Amino acid sequence: MIGVPCRTSRAPGEAVRDLAVSVRASEPLDTWSGNARKVLLTLATDFARQAHKDARCDLPARLPEG
Repeated sequence: MIGVPCRTSRAPGEAVRDLAVSVRASEPLDTWSGNARKVLLTLATDFARQAHKDARCDLPARLPEG
């Protein structure tokens, strides 16, 4: 799960909202290669970046570049 800071300034006094993105494999992954975790992390990060953009957040996403 990746948490991303977000706040919109559309309503005065609105509380800070965070976005949470998670990815779950539908089938068992080959964990011997170590690649599965990297792929899931990249996928979750990409989803988090898009969710942050779609929500039009005012706070920076603070996600790794990619």
